[in-house]
Amino acid sequence: MFRCDPNGKCLCLDGFAGEFCLRKCDEVSFRNLLGFAPPLESYKTILILYKFYENFKSIIDFQGKFGANCKFECHCENGATCDAVNGRCICAAGFRSPTCEEKCDEGFHGMNCSEPCDCLNNNKCDPVTGKCLCVGWMGEKCERGCPKGFYGPMCSKKCDLCNGISWTDSNAACDPITGACKCERGYKGTDCKQRVCEEDMYGQDCSKQCTCVMENTESCAPDTGYCRCKPGYAGDSCERICSKLFWGRDCANKCECDYNVTSECEPTSGRCVCLPGRTGAKCANDCPDGFFGLDCAFKCRCGENGVCDKRDGSCKCKNGWTGAKCDTPCAAGTYGPHCAIACRCKNGGECDRFTGEYCKPGRFGFGCGETCGNCTLDGNMS
Repeated sequence: MFRCDPNGKCLCLDGFAGEFCLRKCDEVSFRNLLGFAPPLESYKTILILYKFYENFKSIIDFQGKFGANCKFECHCENGATCDAVNGRCICAAGFRSPTCEEKCDEGFHGMNCSEPCDCLNNNKCDPVTGKCLCVGWMGEKCERGCPKGFYGPMCSKKCDLCNGISWTDSNAACDPITGACKCERGYKGTDCKQRVCEEDMYGQDCSKQCTCVMENTESCAPDTGYCRCKPGYAGDSCERICSKLFWGRDCANKCECDYNVTSECEPTSGRCVCLPGRTGAKCANDCPDGFFGLDCAFKCRCGENGVCDKRDGSCKCKNGWTGAKCDTPCAAGTYGPHCAIACRCKNGGECDRFTGEYCKPGRFGFGCGETCGNCTLDGNMS
């Protein structure tokens, strides 16, 4: 329900304006006012007719406005509709974002860009209608390839002659997307009549089967069928991998690795594969301190109380320590590396966990077996 101020002027609700709040903010065009769009030359006449309306100026001013008395500017783009009450943009199909300035992301279309495209073969769709924009393909969903001699959008363009060759009676082909001239698979030459054999065939008419083990072969010669082996393989059919002493194509190169410190010579490159604990081009060096294993890739965990084996990373504990990481002191009665030696002290003597020697006061000698004599005040034994 509308209200008025103390002077009797109408206080319009959001989305309405005018002396009596009868005009919606979006009723601004002649099409909306008259129900049809008059020709351009009649606008002057219409303006004269409306000059007697006291609120005509305010009606024109309503365009692109919202809120009470239509006093706020709308900020919608790309043909979006502005809500007369709150100013929210209602985007046209194909656009998104609060002000409708962003086009739909690729693969989507429609109102609020909420509809996924369903075009095939990596083709795009119109962001407004969702119609598939086929290039190099045809059909409602781009499901059919172009017929021979045509290319482009919906296969609507006719290919030019390829070096003067007719498309229908040759082995030439037209790229369905760009229209560029190319030979069909298995042919080459300016007239696309020269036969090209498949990789495992050879001979004048490509009728002979290559004898190569193809996964070990770079190529089968199209004229002779000769097998060109990949590095690391040899044999008439490239059926043999190189022995540990040779490497390269046809295993023609001799390895230069020291097999006392090398596990193998890599057959493709000749690289020496070091045994665990060794490193360098020819495995001549130990792993640097603190590292062990294959390619010295692992970090030791022995701490300062042990020495790491550079082959397997096991810890050799120093005197007085034990445990996998050499972080546990020797228990009473043991000493030495890994606390593996039992103390030999008698008469209650306790063993030093590092050296194994330690007698109680008043005892001395091997195994603390000797007793000290009584000493006088001047330090002499009595």
